[in-house]
Amino acid sequence: MTRQSFAWAPARGQAVLRALESAARVLTTPFLPEDYLELFDPLWSLEEPRGRIEAVIPETADAATLVIRPSRGWRPHRPGQWVRIGVEIRGKYHWRTFSISSPPERADGRITITVKAIAGGLVSNHLVRRAAPGTIVRLSRPEGEFVLPDPLPPRLLFLTAGSGITPVMAMLSSLFARSTVDGGPTGPDVVLVHSAPTRENVIFGERLRRLAGRSPGLRLVERHTRVEGRLSPRDLAGICPDWTERDVWACGPPAMLDELAAYWPGPADRLHMERFRLAVAPVTGAGGTVRFTASGREATADGRTPLLAVGEAAGVLMPSGCRMGICHGCVVRLRSGRVLDLRTGVVHGEEGDLIQTCVSAAAGPVENRDLKGSAPMPAVPELTPEELEEFGRELDRIRTEVMTSLGEEDARYIRGLVATRRGLEVAGRALLFASWLPPAWLAGTAALATAKILDNMEIGHNVLHGQWDWMGDPKIHSTTWEWDIVVPADQWKHFHNLVHHTWTNVFGKDRDIGFSAIRITPEQPWHPIFLAQPLYTALLALFFEYGVAIYDAELERVPSGRMDLKEALRRLRGVARKARRQIVKDYVAFPLLAGPAFLPVLLGNLTANMIRNVWAHTIIFCGHFPDGAVFFTEEQIENETRGEWYLRQILGSCNIKGGRLFHIMTGNLSHQIEHHLFPDMPSNRYAQIAPRVRALCARFGVPYHTGSLLRQAGSVWKNILRLAFPSPAGRPERATEPAAPETAPAAEGGAVHGRYQAVA
Repeated sequence: MTRQSFAWAPARGQAVLRALESAARVLTTPFLPEDYLELFDPLWSLEEPRGRIEAVIPETADAATLVIRPSRGWRPHRPGQWVRIGVEIRGKYHWRTFSISSPPERADGRITITVKAIAGGLVSNHLVRRAAPGTIVRLSRPEGEFVLPDPLPPRLLFLTAGSGITPVMAMLSSLFARSTVDGGPTGPDVVLVHSAPTRENVIFGERLRRLAGRSPGLRLVERHTRVEGRLSPRDLAGICPDWTERDVWACGPPAMLDELAAYWPGPADRLHMERFRLAVAPVTGAGGTVRFTASGREATADGRTPLLAVGEAAGVLMPSGCRMGICHGCVVRLRSGRVLDLRTGVVHGEEGDLIQTCVSAAAGPVENRDLKGSAPMPAVPELTPEELEEFGRELDRIRTEVMTSLGEEDARYIRGLVATRRGLEVAGRALLFASWLPPAWLAGTAALATAKILDNMEIGHNVLHGQWDWMGDPKIHSTTWEWDIVVPADQWKHFHNLVHHTWTNVFGKDRDIGFSAIRITPEQPWHPIFLAQPLYTALLALFFEYGVAIYDAELERVPSGRMDLKEALRRLRGVARKARRQIVKDYVAFPLLAGPAFLPVLLGNLTANMIRNVWAHTIIFCGHFPDGAVFFTEEQIENETRGEWYLRQILGSCNIKGGRLFHIMTGNLSHQIEHHLFPDMPSNRYAQIAPRVRALCARFGVPYHTGSLLRQAGSVWKNILRLAFPSPAGRPERATEPAAPETAPAAEGGAVHGRYQAVA
């Protein structure tokens, strides 16, 4: 939180407030105090300015002024500056830039923006025609250099047209509010020339006329273009003879500003212009042939289609994540050629560069490295290459239908869940403070454990997958989210999202297979250390968050020289920083705050964390290690097509049966198959598509493994116990088939073929 956050407080109180804020951060880590305060009032946000629309005032038939009460984190603006406004429309935040039309001297502390509805403009039309008092909007800090200098020049000329009057209105209101004393002008000589189609189309028309009427230093000239024609710079000499000797501020359509800039005869530093137009670099990429070196596939691409889409259309397995240029899960190495950044229009790329394929297009011939290639994988002989391709297309169709239908109901689901999780934590910690009453301790521990499970499973895990990035909400986004667990979010995103989801159940690639310490398939060589695996697996369940955090640091690579000590220490420091904050919060700060209830609160927090750890461990192990889960070698996935990648995700994953609440508490990892097929799909949609995926598997004869929690967990622990011992001499253990009723109909009679092996 910046020092600006407490600018509203008296100077002597700011140090106290900062100390309290630091203490509050300890108690709310990894979140901010405002994340909890917003449960009561969204405008209590200090870190991220927000605002509540209090009134919508029509200005013309297609323009309106929104009166907004900003949160305490708002920093006063300078007249003429602009602000980015985030507006939720059908569940997604859309950000647009608008000039602030009110002066900073406004007595009630409100700000206003004035919006003109643009034909086809989603946000402008929503704000003008559908925004209602009470709506919460997000605000950026005020920015912009289109402001008046200090000291003011003696003579000013404002040239505006249409909605270009909005920043100038703030300037005029501020200027004449402070430069008129007892009716006598003390400020500069100001001329305003404003163009609009008609008198009725003049935004702020009546206010401007009243202001000019009572301000001797202001002369207003209206140009009604439907009658008088468009204003030309050549007309200005007749309107304001000394216009070239004045400092000029101009804001309006691009054509008007371009013409003025070309005609301006005065010094360049006296012409100030504000353009309501983004500068977009021209697209110079002409497309070309794209070659994927690992697979040998080639495809012809135009200059606007993302390389990710080009590769997938060619049947190449491409890494991907958010598909929005955010998560960097789609990066590949450029072998040759240049690419076009579709966001900026910049052509770039040198040999060896990592490029984001979801936002890069071909700017001529391109060669890059995909994951693996495209020849059929001899996994399920019953499926021909054509059937596998159709299988992949059907799954692509399911994904497209869901992702294009995301909207307000989905956004309401995740925001409601975040609020529920925080409410449960507040309630749980409050009850633990009264833990001299046994029912309060039990209820508080249960509420806190539930909050932590929701945070890690349905919220944190899925937010970090980029499932909710489509909303454009900076508070619920994979690039900003941190979760209530010792594993740093950035570390998790790499090892889970990229490594595990790309190489699911592939020996030598997927580090989640037994976490390199547990023998969960007979094909893993036996070692005497595995005799203890039932014990250390149980301990891992109790302290799962610490085990995952340390394991993902990959410290085992140091002795072999695959990682230098400096990098290992860097990773350990990251884990230690996160762990320290979590430990201080749960085992020091809150117990101390409880005073006499120190020990019960400490035990309650410890119990809640262990419940969360055991639950997460159970659900995760049930997703890939029960009977029927298939494991692969690197050779088996050589030349893997997209359809085959889908097939591997299904064969390597197992679902868990349950009701809606159960699915939520598992983070919808009870739909592990659907999650591995579509890791960036919002988890609340998995139950909707599961019947379609299962029916598709039955149609193509692909096993769809599912079972009750008791059955799946039982088979996991059976394997852990049995595989702690070596296989009988002379005959390796083989898999047993899963019970037919727990799989799709096509799985009956054995559908795991070729070189696939199932865990028994």
